[in-house]
Amino acid sequence: MMVTLICPGLFGPVPLDAASWPRVPRLERLVARATSMPSGGRDAAAVCLNAFGLPGDPAWERPTAPFACWGEEPELGADGYCLHADPVHLKPDGERLLLFAGPELGLDQDEANALTTDFNQHFADQGLLLEAPHPSRWYLRSERCLDLQAAPLERLLGGAVPHDAPAGTDARRWRALLTETQMLFHQHPVNERRARLRQPVISGIWTWGGGVRPAPPEGAAQGSMPTLVVGNPPLMRGLARWAGSRWEPLTHRPTCAHWDGERVVVQWDALQDALTARDLGAWLQAVVDLNTWLEELETPLRQGRLAAIQIEPCLETAYRVERRHLHRFWRRSGWSARLSHARAHSALPDDEETRGSGPG
Repeated sequence: MMVTLICPGLFGPVPLDAASWPRVPRLERLVARATSMPSGGRDAAAVCLNAFGLPGDPAWERPTAPFACWGEEPELGADGYCLHADPVHLKPDGERLLLFAGPELGLDQDEANALTTDFNQHFADQGLLLEAPHPSRWYLRSERCLDLQAAPLERLLGGAVPHDAPAGTDARRWRALLTETQMLFHQHPVNERRARLRQPVISGIWTWGGGVRPAPPEGAAQGSMPTLVVGNPPLMRGLARWAGSRWEPLTHRPTCAHWDGERVVVQWDALQDALTARDLGAWLQAVVDLNTWLEELETPLRQGRLAAIQIEPCLETAYRVERRHLHRFWRRSGWSARLSHARAHSALPDDEETRGSGPG
């Protein structure tokens, strides 16, 4: 059995000094005694695709949309070119626009359906179809493949919208389409109502992660795939469907007693979710929960029933722990040391500066 644990946000950064960090001895021990290695992924999506043998240029976005869309609902898994097209709120900040998205916008399904319906009517002659299987996760299908590159949404949340995005040979036409979408949404009844209620308006969409889903793996390639995928993001479920792997949702504390003989990929997304929501209390609790759950993995590792645990914090370095590594008792620089390093090398604002900077 081999377990790859994808946990973006494991090393923060968070605006807390060391005295405020929780005691997490299992996490400290496993990270300290692990062998570090390049992982080739700067975000969870890239690491997930790497785990399924779908590497790419780390400098560019990965084609996650066709997998994630399939993971939302099986009937959305049609072939063809697909983009993430998530609804966003743009907040003026001097000469720049700050981008916000996700559940914090409070968009409901009826509002999402109304906006996507009008989009599809407006762009009916351009071979585009916008779908909203979830209020904050939309997908855009195109009858032809597009040459576009843009940063994944999670890298931009709360930050400035790049002036040169998207890039690619179709970028000029696409920027015009995004501007036209902003104009379409500006006076939409959904936004008029949200403005009256002092809710963040939906300024437009952010398109990224476009591509065409490749053919499913066969033969030797199929044999190298994870056999079990555990995680809630639709990308994880879509990749499992593509690879023919079993899928399970991630519960608060998953039970791995039935994982013997499996090649397992787990995405522990509570840490990143808490950072995105700027909820330090939730992040601290997620670290404690992860430390508690690691007992489920450390015990079979010590017993030799588990070959290795590979911890992927999505910062281009992974930490691989095998049974023989557990005897490296002299190694003491673990999770807290790396958290300190991440904090020291990030342009992280203090708590006071982050308050009130949301989309409202």
